[in-house]
Amino acid sequence: MYVALLIILTLFSIVELLNKLKKNKIIFIILSIVLTLILSFRYGQGTDYFAYYTQYLKTNSYSSLFINELTHGEIGWHAIMVLLKRANISFELFIIMLSIIMMSSVCYSIYNYSPYIVTSLLILYPTYYLTYMFSALRQGLVMSIFIGFGIKYLLNKNYVKYFILISILSFIHNGALILIIIPILISCRKILLEKYLIFFSIIGMVIAYSGIIDKYFRDFRFYIYINNSFSIMAVLIRLLLMYTIYKFHKSNDEKDVVEDLLYYIYVIGFSLFLILSFSGTLSQRLTMPMKSIETILLPLAFNNYEKSKTKLIVRLKLGNTKVYPLIIAIILSLNVETIKNINAYIEQDNYYHWVNPINYPYGNIFNKDKIRNYVLYFKNEIN
Repeated sequence: MYVALLIILTLFSIVELLNKLKKNKIIFIILSIVLTLILSFRYGQGTDYFAYYTQYLKTNSYSSLFINELTHGEIGWHAIMVLLKRANISFELFIIMLSIIMMSSVCYSIYNYSPYIVTSLLILYPTYYLTYMFSALRQGLVMSIFIGFGIKYLLNKNYVKYFILISILSFIHNGALILIIIPILISCRKILLEKYLIFFSIIGMVIAYSGIIDKYFRDFRFYIYINNSFSIMAVLIRLLLMYTIYKFHKSNDEKDVVEDLLYYIYVIGFSLFLILSFSGTLSQRLTMPMKSIETILLPLAFNNYEKSKTKLIVRLKLGNTKVYPLIIAIILSLNVETIKNINAYIEQDNYYHWVNPINYPYGNIFNKDKIRNYVLYFKNEIN
């Protein structure tokens, strides 16, 4: 099912990019609803699904909202679960509520800012949707609300609301605090910002790989993340996206206000990614919300480039159709990334050896026993 959905998103994206169905509201709404329903009614899927299930199950409705009793999770997340338990909300309904909030927030910004809305859903699908919205619920919620509301506040220069929003999100996942630096850095002169970021990225990477951190910070709590490995495929895809966005953005005759803002947020995120590249976990987790705006930025930069007079990027002509090798490469990479991620879910969740991305099942709350037929072992305490 997941591969079939990938194929559908890919086909509609290609048609959209060829300007055959650009900004088609009906197709976007249908696909958005399908993605929301799949996310809402899932069961047992997502690496952390049962960890969150157990956490929710053990949350005491009589607990104080102001005393965090979680071993893993911030006080805001604890308070949300306590309030929902007091309202007798089941975990399944909790997931439905989260799914609707996450998808509606992201889709709101995609529809308002992206000229290629289905292509944005395709970019969202492999990692942001299948990993963060399915599994890393706290990070997925932070990412979604940042895309849905944070971008709007930054565009309107409503920094008070932005700082309040990020402060609230930091009580759900403390990684959100890194987003506070965005308006501070963007207020710098744009011409100098890229140079500063490149400089500090190089300095950070030298420090990271020189052994200084290993020598002097071994006793610090964050050290457990230092030696985590990272996916070479994920890094290559990120480099490809950064290069493509950079080329389209720099080749545009006139800069769009939205594109300009999103571009510099993306550059900040990419620089932090380089600085933290010594740790796959830290580099991915802390920069993910900033990276996720590529769902809007890439289609926007491509659209603005198409409207500009300057044509510096290689393109091929097939009849009356213009084809960009860079765009083809990104569409292919998104498909490869999806397959790679599904393979990772199969391995991490201990599915039987015969399960593959094609027959990877959709576990849902209407047939909870289905998932048991695909997993090597299943916790008896989970009903």
